[in-house]
Amino acid sequence: MQASLPQDKLLRIRESIRSMSAATVLSKRDLLSLLGHLNFAMRIIPHGHSFVSRLLTLANSVKNLIDAVVLDDGCRSDLHFWSLLCNKWNGISFFYNDFVESSDALRFFTDAAPSVGVGGFYNDEWFADIWPTEIKSLDSSKSIALYELYPIVITCSLWGHHWTRKQITVFCDNAATVEIINRGRSKIPTIYSLMRRLTWTCILNNFILRVTFIPGRLIKCHSYSFSKKFKLVQYLHQEPHILSFAISIFNF
Repeated sequence: MQASLPQDKLLRIRESIRSMSAATVLSKRDLLSLLGHLNFAMRIIPHGHSFVSRLLTLANSVKNLIDAVVLDDGCRSDLHFWSLLCNKWNGISFFYNDFVESSDALRFFTDAAPSVGVGGFYNDEWFADIWPTEIKSLDSSKSIALYELYPIVITCSLWGHHWTRKQITVFCDNAATVEIINRGRSKIPTIYSLMRRLTWTCILNNFILRVTFIPGRLIKCHSYSFSKKFKLVQYLHQEPHILSFAISIFNF
């Protein structure tokens, strides 16, 4: 089954976003009107909740409907996301499967080492490389959460088209990463860019990704068992299986 947003409604949302994005100052009334449109769209694309919280905070910062609010960079960033989405998305979303599949069941695994590089594996395909320049060039914004999140985003970008209608649970031993993915946002700009890319991928491929925390010692035991069972080393010598991920995930 599928749910869809009427085309006339989608067109109104597009026009409202275009109009608001061109403005610097809005009235609370106008902003609430836009949020009403977006709330309707989120009935079809629940991932969008991650990209309205700053707009809601701005709307609640003043009391009267005629009061003016100023769109800051964060709000403009969220409007940009909605603009990209509504211009790309056809307004149709299929219902998700009732059951949740684990990354184990899908044979979907990622790993990252700050001093070495990053890699991911799905079925009989994989990617692995040293950290790209866009990661190496970061200074204060580097964090374990960034390193953990990066390969998950790449993996979803490469293979997300196989996961239509799926609800997927990924295991992670970093609490910050778990919170960021499940909330859909971060206060750190670089990590927030990663989340925008991940949310975009989930929406266009129509799947839901959630993360469950699991202690590091259990993750390590599982990784060893997985590597031994599937003999990952053999894949590192099979050039046809490697996939390119030469995309700028921060340019989003």
